[in-house]
Amino acid sequence: MGWTVTLAYFASVVACLLAARKGASGTPVERWVWLSLAGALMAFGLNKQVDLQTPGLDQARELAVEQGWYAWRRVVQSLTILGALAGLFFLTRILLQRTPRSAFNLRIAVIGFFGLLASLGLPYLRFEPLSRVLHFSVLKAQPEVWQFQVRELMECGFVVLVGTQGLKRSSTRATS
Repeated sequence: MGWTVTLAYFASVVACLLAARKGASGTPVERWVWLSLAGALMAFGLNKQVDLQTPGLDQARELAVEQGWYAWRRVVQSLTILGALAGLFFLTRILLQRTPRSAFNLRIAVIGFFGLLASLGLPYLRFEPLSRVLHFSVLKAQPEVWQFQVRELMECGFVVLVGTQGLKRSSTRATS
């Protein structure tokens, strides 16, 4: 499912760029948010295949062992992710307050983007009941390529939500 999600990311990037172009006749905030969504989705799409965070995580693990707090790594990891999600929640709230009410598609895209970030961060909290749900394999089919997990469905769903809102915005009149 990795390449499917990656293609969804890149299709959503194109949709956000089209919405930003259409938003050029709207408010500057609207155009900026669409371009920001496009940039973030591009980065996530590239990372989906390149896996850029792994070397950083390996270095953090080595640092934890060297400094003697490796036993507390899960607590530190959970607090970091919860802090990041809280910060993203407040950023989302600010973006929604600054976005004109008439830019309904952009407001839904921002909410979808927050959902995407949450779906990417939640599996790392190591909360056992949540972890079981997010890592549950939906299809236990052969060949293995058809197996995917709930978290992958959530990720793909939120990416598609942002992309469809971008397409809707790009196909509406400038005054909407």
